[in-house]
Amino acid sequence: MYPDSPWNNLRLFALDPVDVALAKLERNSDRDREDLLGLARGGYIDANVLKARYFEEVRPYLLSKI
Repeated sequence: MYPDSPWNNLRLFALDPVDVALAKLERNSDRDREDLLGLARGGYIDANVLKARYFEEVRPYLLSKI
């Protein structure tokens, strides 16, 4: 955007809404549940995608802790 700026090599990364939801499931606090409901009501989360990613990416690690 600006030639010769010290920020030219800066790269920003952000979680997508499903990643945020999966991260919030771990803590399971009231506030996190409200955030999840807000994302779902806003149409940012597809329940089928969330469920599939939960069983693929989160659940196996939860079972291994037992």
